[in-house]
Amino acid sequence: MKRLLTAALALSFISSAHAAPDGAALYAAKCAMCHQADGRGIPAQYPPLAGRVATIASNDQGRAYLGHVLINGMTGMLRINNATYVGYMPSFRALTDADIAAVLTHVASLGATGNKATIDADTVHAARTPPLSPTAVSTERRGLVAAGIVP
Repeated sequence: MKRLLTAALALSFISSAHAAPDGAALYAAKCAMCHQADGRGIPAQYPPLAGRVATIASNDQGRAYLGHVLINGMTGMLRINNATYVGYMPSFRALTDADIAAVLTHVASLGATGNKATIDADTVHAARTPPLSPTAVSTERRGLVAAGIVP
């Protein structure tokens, strides 16, 4: 009986060690302090994510850009919903591809209507190279805004 219990505990540990990352928990630990638990941000300080990320993630360029933001960080001025934000988003390069994908997929669900966008670890992995500066990510964003990919 003791061997059976030990084996069951070992299998439980192994399966939980390989469980998919919890995007909501990662978001709560890494992002919510600025962007708030509901993704609405703080006016004039931290931009809103809710209702926006799903739109951005609706095509390949948008998904790559989202990966670039989390991997490389971003700096500069943003104009969102007639509000201006000037600041710095830190890099989360140290997170795994699966962790970043889980966070982005969770954020895409915040305030989303209709189909929920998903971002996979392969997309995040591809966004790691070449490394970009936070300023280069801001430049990429401006181009995507002009193309109508980033609202």
